Amino acid sequence: MPPPPSSSVLSTLSDEVRWLGLIIPTAMLGVLTRLALVSLTTYASPTLSPDVYPQAVGCFVIGVASSLKPSLEYILKDSSMAITTGYSGSVTTYATFMLDVFKGYTYITPSYYTPRGAKGAAFDVLGQLLSTTAVSISCVQLGLGIGGTIQDFVAVRLRLPEKPLPLQTRTHSRNITALVAAVLLGVSSYAITLPLALAPSTSSLRSWVYALLFAPAGALVRHKLAQFLNGRGALPYGTLAANVLGTLLTCVGYGLVHLDGSNGGAVRCRVLHATMDGLGGAMSTVSTLAMELNGMGVSRRAAVYAAVSLATAQAVCIVVVGSIKWSERGFGVACSV
Repeated sequence: MPPPPSSSVLSTLSDEVRWLGLIIPTAMLGVLTRLALVSLTTYASPTLSPDVYPQAVGCFVIGVASSLKPSLEYILKDSSMAITTGYSGSVTTYATFMLDVFKGYTYITPSYYTPRGAKGAAFDVLGQLLSTTAVSISCVQLGLGIGGTIQDFVAVRLRLPEKPLPLQTRTHSRNITALVAAVLLGVSSYAITLPLALAPSTSSLRSWVYALLFAPAGALVRHKLAQFLNGRGALPYGTLAANVLGTLLTCVGYGLVHLDGSNGGAVRCRVLHATMDGLGGAMSTVSTLAMELNGMGVSRRAAVYAAVSLATAQAVCIVVVGSIKWSERGFGVACSV
């Protein structure tokens, strides 16, 4: 007998609130991890781009969490989604990866790099593509292997079912517990972060705090796009749309930072950086893309998906950032946070 309409609506609303509550803290934690790793690995002329390190961490975590999904769901409903979509998806960022590739072949040299010529720019682009692709795929496979080993051990010890329990078999009290826990996590995350954005003692890290405030919106949009569009065609169009839209937002922020950025004020500068690192960075993802490519294997479908993702994102970079860089006005002095 199907549930009454009112019960179905309440169940859907409960799911939405629970997803939001879990995505808020995990997306914030993911962006914080990314910013910390990039800051830690930024130094004069690094061998690898600092952005490769968060890509590696996020891809490894999504691999482990995907293999541990039965155990994670047994502990807390939708916890695996929170880790894979919220945390891993926000640690990794396809938008920054694509912007770095664009910078390579347009001679936009970061401040921590020594100047480079045509040969250096060409190999820099090749290195960006090869290193990020190889690290992402290999870390996903490593995570899947380690997570599978842990899952086998935990399943035997806890006598877990091979698949997560169907929704109908879960107790009402357990569903309520998961909902309350998610709401408390979401509310407390903003309750802690919002005062930090205003406190004088956090002025040196305020751009990070702004990015944390923007991150949940990006992760939620990515989650919804995947929910509605993935599985509706030959390619994961939800992930593709999220990566292109995230790249667009990151490019808009980057372009505006360099368009009379020094005259806009500190708040404007922080918002633009938060749009890049928080909103666009969390909306786009390398970890999910790597998982999808890993699942497709060596196939024409995987090659088409990778090529379309790369071509569309680079087209966005050329149109948005290139229109400013190659205009008569050109890049101005970038604002600093």
